[in-house]
Amino acid sequence: MNIAEPIVSQPVSADAFTSRRLLFCSFQPSNLDAILVLMNDPGVQRGVIGTPTIPRPATFKTFLQDVAEKSTLWLDVMHRETHAFVGFCSINVAKPLNREGARGVAIHRDYWNQGYGTEAVRFVVGQAFAALGLHRVLLEVTAGNTGAVALYRKLEEGRKRKSNWVNGCWEDVLIMGVLDEEWNSS
Repeated sequence: MNIAEPIVSQPVSADAFTSRRLLFCSFQPSNLDAILVLMNDPGVQRGVIGTPTIPRPATFKTFLQDVAEKSTLWLDVMHRETHAFVGFCSINVAKPLNREGARGVAIHRDYWNQGYGTEAVRFVVGQAFAALGLHRVLLEVTAGNTGAVALYRKLEEGRKRKSNWVNGCWEDVLIMGVLDEEWNSS
């Protein structure tokens, strides 16, 4: 599955869309417990650049809610059939003049290596271009995040050498990006 391949979404309500296997909803505070569990997974934390891999207390939910509510676009990702919490994805527009947004995604370990992350990324990037009118979507990923690196390899733009401290050692950070014309021509 090509990451730069658009995904067609169907609205199911005013605040939810679906893809083939996923339901994308606006941020729901009722999912904060599940988001905290997700963010306490060391494998997920390892992929979050610039944060240590440490246990997060229940009070961390306040921070997570603030991040979700301040994101340009935050979507809770649920399994379409079971409505189980799968993860979240987001777009943050830090440079509106340049129409550039940064993408984030976190998928629960139970859904790894099954294409759910790819499906969520395709949806949120498609929304960044179609709904938000962005010109460029970027992400940074640690070189040791092999699943993400394999998924985004074609989109690599640069490398920040030894710029992220992870589990007691330095790791490169890869800069990935996709432009609207690349996305629309795929």
